[in-house]
Amino acid sequence: MKKLFYAITAACTVVSLACMSCGGDDDDSETYTVTYESAVGTAPAAISVDEGTTLSESQLPTLSVSGYTFEGWYDGRTKVVAGEYAVKGNVTLGANWSYTVTLDPNGATGSSGSFQAPVPRKYTYYSTEYSPGETLTTNATVTIPTASDCEISKTGYTFICWNDKADGTGVSFIAGEELYHNERSDKWHYSSIAEKRRLYAVWRETSPALKVATMRSAETVISNLQDGDTLIYLGVTPRQNLGTAEVIANALKDASKKITLDLSYYDGYFAAEPRSIWGTNAFFKNCISIKKLIIGQGEYMYSRATDSNVYGQISSYAFSGCKNLSELLFYSDSIFKIENSAFSSCAIETLTLPASLEAIYGKAFANNDNLTAVTIPANVTDIGSEVFYNCKNLQTVTFENTVGWKTYSTTKSDSTPIDVSDAAANAVNLKNGDWTNKTLWRSYCRFDGRHEFNSCR
Repeated sequence: MKKLFYAITAACTVVSLACMSCGGDDDDSETYTVTYESAVGTAPAAISVDEGTTLSESQLPTLSVSGYTFEGWYDGRTKVVAGEYAVKGNVTLGANWSYTVTLDPNGATGSSGSFQAPVPRKYTYYSTEYSPGETLTTNATVTIPTASDCEISKTGYTFICWNDKADGTGVSFIAGEELYHNERSDKWHYSSIAEKRRLYAVWRETSPALKVATMRSAETVISNLQDGDTLIYLGVTPRQNLGTAEVIANALKDASKKITLDLSYYDGYFAAEPRSIWGTNAFFKNCISIKKLIIGQGEYMYSRATDSNVYGQISSYAFSGCKNLSELLFYSDSIFKIENSAFSSCAIETLTLPASLEAIYGKAFANNDNLTAVTIPANVTDIGSEVFYNCKNLQTVTFENTVGWKTYSTTKSDSTPIDVSDAAANAVNLKNGDWTNKTLWRSYCRFDGRHEFNSCR
């Protein structure tokens, strides 16, 4: 009986194992979701696929939107290829797009060129440079073509850079340099080309005295700088221009050369560190070679839309101690603040401030012995203490807006109304008189179309 029992048990075990091995239609594979994202147009609906599924062309559809070129689907930085990409988990695929940017010769010989600019796309990017897992707008890098790349030239003129305005007063782009977009850098340049989609060649009349310096050419250009030259310095981006600016600034401390520093197309910072412009270690401080200074039209440098604490201002001590600086020209309507001591101890003779200016901080123009006359633009509402301190020959300070001015020493609650209608009296009070150690501010009400006295201060 025992033998029969064991035989039956063994047989049942074999049958049971056999049944288990058959398994019927059971499937242990997981199902995952493929999500599509697109910064342009409409992304396809998400799909569900089994683990290990290789995506087909129909599952990676080619999109079409007028004005853009579809560049494929990407998993992070990796392009997804139909028939090769296997799904291993839930995944979000991003559509890559580009658009055409036209390069206008702007009066030069040659036809218009162009280049493809990628549309920025957000995804989670793991790196040692930034915080792991931080979402950055990346995968938007392009090298700006040069004039020779486009085969354009203009007899008697030197190519300077590209600009998004035909007259050169917009955002500048430096030929041959890489432009890239992420949350920490050139996104404002990128916003400009995305909106305008056309860049214009900027030309200057050729002269032996005209020198142009970029990040790559700075040391060579500086070594050939002569007395009487005009140096056009093309700032690149916060991450790129700092070393260049330092090289140039050190060379401009040579007393044997008196030059014009033209920052018309400068799109960088005047201070030592890209994200801390309040420090006193400004690059161009004590640059005694500068005789004439042109503060330019670079909207990126001055754009308030980026960060009101960083952009839109000439930083503290930016050109302090440039004791041979006698001519100062502003060609920008995007400068809102001139910081503490920015132009102190220079030799400025006449001063025409930009119409956009709203605030001039303490000692901004102190110790300019040659300064004789100043006009305060109508938009200015704050003037710091000692702003024209010890400007010994200052004769007149004219306020374009004379209404609502007050002074205070500590807080605005202790302010006292003042009369600024007398230009000669203003000069006396600001250089060594009653207002020297006080802050001036203008109370006003701004009409916003709905509330007549909205934003009173």
